[in-house]
Amino acid sequence: VVVQLDPIAIMKIYIDDLKDKRRKMQGQIDQLAGQLVKLNKKIGENNEVIKQKFAEANKANSLSDKPGMREAAQLATIEGAGLQEMNEKLFPLQRNMKLVLEFMEKVNKSADYIIKETEIKVKLK
Repeated sequence: VVVQLDPIAIMKIYIDDLKDKRRKMQGQIDQLAGQLVKLNKKIGENNEVIKQKFAEANKANSLSDKPGMREAAQLATIEGAGLQEMNEKLFPLQRNMKLVLEFMEKVNKSADYIIKETEIKVKLK
């Protein structure tokens, strides 16, 4: 075991440790941003299907005198309503993910500043 007593060497080790932690945090930020993109895409896809299903239901209702149209309208309405309910449950998750991502990005910027500041101090000493 080597014990480092040189304060400059200790600071350099501290900087390397900070950089490593910042890299890990950046990886987590990228992963969260990717999940947010997937969630946004899913919500958008659901919205498109909701529009389609309600349009199908309206069309089937207008043709309700034909056999099977009433059932088709009901099924389309059930699916559209189910997707709407799913989106309503996803919106709070989306909002929370955005807040966490913004916070993590601020922390990442602060960590970058601290690393640069410490590097300057070490260089000057």
